[in-house]
Amino acid sequence: MGLWSLSGAIEGRDNQGTVALGFGEVVALLLAALVNLNKRPYYIHWGVIQLSLANAIVIVLMVLVFAAAVLVPFPRDRGE
Repeated sequence: MGLWSLSGAIEGRDNQGTVALGFGEVVALLLAALVNLNKRPYYIHWGVIQLSLANAIVIVLMVLVFAAAVLVPFPRDRGE
């Protein structure tokens, strides 16, 4: 068995003391390593509205996905 497997659960320690991680845990560890969370968050102030930059980015991405879903045409049957 390798260091990690696709089972999705921690399978326990082997005789060398390593832990077999599931695919989700490996992805979460890799994504967490990309972002440094040990600093003060950046906030956007707009009147009485205060958003963290991370939340503002998520909101903008959700609006873009919604706009793309509305504007991209549905596939049609070409026989009719």
